[in-house]
Amino acid sequence: MDIKFEQLVEIVSQLPEDLKEKLFESVNQKEKTKRSASKEDFQKLILKAPTWTDEQIEAFKNARKHINLSRIA
Repeated sequence: MDIKFEQLVEIVSQLPEDLKEKLFESVNQKEKTKRSASKEDFQKLILKAPTWTDEQIEAFKNARKHINLSRIA
């Protein structure tokens, strides 16, 4: 279906109030579901992300310290 935005607005404005409310609730619910799924995907990504061991963190800090010292100020 190829409807322009202005046409859609005109169609919606002709709906009775109760149907408008149903339409808006439906659209809002779909948006909430989308956002919720996105949030859950992000949480899963964070929980499954690789982590550094204490030794790796110390090695990084040590390397960073040497890099910072070797720079010409």
